[in-house]
Amino acid sequence: MIQAYCVLLPGSRPEPSGADLHAAAYRCWYESWSEAFRELGKPGPLHSDAFTRQKEMCALFIGEQCMALSFMTTVDLEYPIARADSYFHNWSERALSSLARDGNLVMLNGNFTVHADARRAAPGFSLKDVLLGLCLERFLESPATAMTGAVRKTRNVHGLVRRWGALTLEEDKPSGHGDLVDLVAFYKPEVRRRPPLEFDATVRQLWDARTVVRPQASSPWG
Repeated sequence: MIQAYCVLLPGSRPEPSGADLHAAAYRCWYESWSEAFRELGKPGPLHSDAFTRQKEMCALFIGEQCMALSFMTTVDLEYPIARADSYFHNWSERALSSLARDGNLVMLNGNFTVHADARRAAPGFSLKDVLLGLCLERFLESPATAMTGAVRKTRNVHGLVRRWGALTLEEDKPSGHGDLVDLVAFYKPEVRRRPPLEFDATVRQLWDARTVVRPQASSPWG
């Protein structure tokens, strides 16, 4: 039986040993979001810099194929420049203040992606739930005080995140992709207090055995 495994990857320039994993993650992201944009009637092309500019991503693999991934970047909302990031284009000042409830250092979780081939892979668990659980493990180990996301309502992702302890900050906001999203936040106290889920043991097993692909060391040019 082919086992699932978790990989943490940089957005760009992975160490050589992780190049194949990085390429597989890119294919998963590109194929999934190209199809999503076609469904939304949004013209292409889908440029690679939306992938490579990410600080880090959490990916779920089955065999050699990446089946699901999500981007993670940490920002400090104390600085006005961070608040002007395009990620927050549809956030009100009230929502941003709520996001910083426990502190200004927050983790942005975006491009939550499950590949169309995931059902055929039949891993024996919900890829969406386990991927979110893995992202939350990364958040809980980080210095960030909140993890946020703009979750699509058309795929019931807003229901998924609430199961895992998210609080809704604002509802039915227009996204840059043409559909509606809810703005949500995870805070560490609420995540740790949420009721147990059937996926908890799977998430912990995958997280404890995770592979970490590091970025290449910087060149003399930066």
